[in-house]
Amino acid sequence: MGMRLGIIIFFGLLLSVGTGHTATYTALSCENKTGQTDVQDAVNSASDGDTVIVPAGSCSWDTALEITKIIRLRGAGVGLTNITSGVATGVNSYTIKYDPVNATADYLFEVTGFSFTIPGQRNGLVIYQSHSTTAELKKTRIHHNIFTNNTLGYYVFTAQANFDSAVVDNNTFNGFQSFQIGGKDTDTWENLTAVHGSGKGLYFEDNTYNGTISSAFNDGFQGSRWTVRYNHLINDQDESNVFATDMHGNQPSATGAMSGELYGNLITDPNNRVTKTLDLRGGKAIVFNNYNTSTRADFYGVVIRNEYADSVNPVVNPAGQPQYTSDSYFWNDWTAGGKKVAIQQNAYSVDGPDTWGEVFEGQQFWRMTNTGTFDGTGRATAGGGVGCGTLAARPATCTTGVAYWATNQRCDNLDGMVGVSPSTPISGTLYKCTSTDTWGEPYYTPYTYPHLLRRLGNQLSGGVVVGGTF
Repeated sequence: MGMRLGIIIFFGLLLSVGTGHTATYTALSCENKTGQTDVQDAVNSASDGDTVIVPAGSCSWDTALEITKIIRLRGAGVGLTNITSGVATGVNSYTIKYDPVNATADYLFEVTGFSFTIPGQRNGLVIYQSHSTTAELKKTRIHHNIFTNNTLGYYVFTAQANFDSAVVDNNTFNGFQSFQIGGKDTDTWENLTAVHGSGKGLYFEDNTYNGTISSAFNDGFQGSRWTVRYNHLINDQDESNVFATDMHGNQPSATGAMSGELYGNLITDPNNRVTKTLDLRGGKAIVFNNYNTSTRADFYGVVIRNEYADSVNPVVNPAGQPQYTSDSYFWNDWTAGGKKVAIQQNAYSVDGPDTWGEVFEGQQFWRMTNTGTFDGTGRATAGGGVGCGTLAARPATCTTGVAYWATNQRCDNLDGMVGVSPSTPISGTLYKCTSTDTWGEPYYTPYTYPHLLRRLGNQLSGGVVVGGTF
């Protein structure tokens, strides 16, 4: 083992990511095969806060990489360090598993600079949390990689962990079914809270996704908190059910998603195969300023439904949030036809009992409609439950629950505001009517873009280390 490990060690302060001395270990090759586990040897030698370099080369891994320390795992760059997964197939397979022992240590876990090919019935990167059920992983960043292939029912990225701050950015995904994002277990639901715009949870931004399998880009459950923003999602597949996000509700085997934000995304659908971009079954959602090129008449931006009877799992967590859909807002989504995206509500699964509570507009969710000028009443003929315009134009009167997106940007198109690295990032503040004719304090403001975690240290892109960039 020691003979096969090339090690370069230096000491110094790792800027902004933990404290103390850190070391860099360079694996002798990119191999992680039985009898030649150069990458695993380097990882085993590292400690929390260290960096492991995987050199250029094309390697096939028939042994999964196990990481239990909070390290930076860096390839030489996309197209330079090329890894093909040959691990055993199966729903519980993984190519890389990250399960930190010291989950709360304030270091950055990073994966960057790789081209991964994960064929067939195999999963890619799995982030798991077996050492603590309530701790939040401090810093996680997956960026500047390419992931290719996979098959239905398997995931390029699976998380069963609680994230304090995490971002997946500047990656290209080719052909994958989806990401699967869950909290550790039901403890996630019981111990965390949803705070929109806080930077908490897992952020997907500035990624390009070339979909070839009919399913969701992001699948959330077990108290997950996620934000999908400024991505380019390209649909080149057969009839697609959900192409952007899927938020589970309460289920017999798991709790639902806690919160989701979906904004600034460009969905290119040249063959008009996408039927909806969000399947909302539970939790709190904020969806706005997305653009879909679809022109199909039966396209729904959001489908809202309850999953199971509220009694299946605890209805409300200690912070007061129910698992079923609540406090959700939708505005300013557009299709190629220029129409604001429709919402289909009360769409029930055939598997559920007849005792489900219904989902009501004006109670669990509010939306902008296609007609009228918003007057704060929530009436469909008067703009619906969400308005958009300058703060000065906000109506003086309002009905409890309705909201108003105060912005100096245009509300009649999304030029420059959608897709990867938008020229004009979205800005504004959502105000909620807390009681009759009373606009409360700001309810929601989008989190800083780019994500602040992208500022930490140097990033590696295309084999070149670039200091101090995003």
